[in-house]
Amino acid sequence: MVDLAELEPEKVGQLQIRGGVGGIRFQLEELLAGVQGLDAVVAELRETETRLHGAMGSLFAYQLDTPATGSDAVIAARQALSCIEAIRCGLEDISGGIRAAHDDYVYNEAVAAIQPVVGPSSPLWEGPGDWIPLTWPPSRDAMESLAGRVPVALSLLLLGLPGKEAGLMLAAHVAAGRSLADVRGLVRLIAESPGSTLRPRPVTASAGEYEQISLDATPAGLLERARQLEGEPQAVVEVIKVEGKGGPAYIVIIPGTRSGDAGGADPFDAAGIVDGLGYGSADTVRAIRDGLREAGAAKGSDVVAVGYSQGGIHAMNLARNNAFLDEFSLKYVLTAGSPVGAVEAPPSISSLHLEHRQDWVPGSDGMPGADARNRVTVTLTDPVETPEGEDSGLGPGHSLENYRDGAGELPGSPDPSVAESLGILGGVVGVGGLATATKVRLAREPDPARQPPPPTPKRPSPGLQGR
Repeated sequence: MVDLAELEPEKVGQLQIRGGVGGIRFQLEELLAGVQGLDAVVAELRETETRLHGAMGSLFAYQLDTPATGSDAVIAARQALSCIEAIRCGLEDISGGIRAAHDDYVYNEAVAAIQPVVGPSSPLWEGPGDWIPLTWPPSRDAMESLAGRVPVALSLLLLGLPGKEAGLMLAAHVAAGRSLADVRGLVRLIAESPGSTLRPRPVTASAGEYEQISLDATPAGLLERARQLEGEPQAVVEVIKVEGKGGPAYIVIIPGTRSGDAGGADPFDAAGIVDGLGYGSADTVRAIRDGLREAGAAKGSDVVAVGYSQGGIHAMNLARNNAFLDEFSLKYVLTAGSPVGAVEAPPSISSLHLEHRQDWVPGSDGMPGADARNRVTVTLTDPVETPEGEDSGLGPGHSLENYRDGAGELPGSPDPSVAESLGILGGVVGVGGLATATKVRLAREPDPARQPPPPTPKRPSPGLQGR
């Protein structure tokens, strides 16, 4: 039996790594590939055993003609048969142990995924304070467990619905036969409820100013570009054109949630979370496609997507949007503090996800990131605090500055998963240098329900009629 603990990558500094070439799943997959080779050898040994049994049957007759020589030949054949049988049995034990370890890992992963859903839950009817046993801000793992067990909690936290109303919606959701773990389905349910202003609407893109920049193409440098977008007066994504090893490549930087009236003109307000979690960022992805074209990207251009918080949801959703993938060659996705555990990318797209142990936001979709060859999740574990006098916002763990600083430790990590992931990123965009950055302005189309009614035509005064 292979000890799964021996396959767990060691924690390096404050970084805890999951997935990639150093992940347990990939290591077991590699071992299973080797097991197939062992199976072929075992099959050959079985065939050899069969032939030896036949040869021994032929040798028995010689014991009557030449007893000494014949007996020696039979004994030699029997010893050879015993050796081959021992080797075959040993290889079968190794093969069985590796398969058992793989099955144990898959089973434990499944149990970990469903445990939040089948575990005990508290009543939903009296309001959030009675059934969310958490201090604020909760940790990522606590939020992941809560969101997986009772996804309506996410709706309450993000959308501010009262407990009884959310409970009724949950009851309708369950009555329709939908899974409790379907956070995205519940977000759609709330967005489409009567009177909701959270339904996604089309988003338009228009090219703004561009400038020549000196780009640091490391994860820390790309997250710094995302941090600089936070000060923009209106919603923008930044499209950076670089000369990669295979020709021009484009980096799309997508900011996090912006303050403002949910459902207004800013596509990165709270309603943008609904678009990302509930609808696959369909409207935002269309605008990003337009923005890439505005910045000069041609069909088939290599693209790297970078997003913080809500922006990471949109960035990862690019990896499962067929229209986007038909037009552009998405190679790599980098997210920080984003709930993207439920989004799976095709094997051809690599992704790197930064999360902090104290950040509840990455856990708000109730799903941990998959342990896959093309997906690496880096968890920052160093304790962080909000500086005295500053607004804690969603908690110190969600700070983009902390994520940027944590990303700065990645190039020095000896972990093979991190090394390969950074190598893939560098293979697309290089190490940086002179680049062209275009600010693409995004705006959500007006909500007809919010438009003021047309002015009522004034009727002439009765006293003026007939004059």
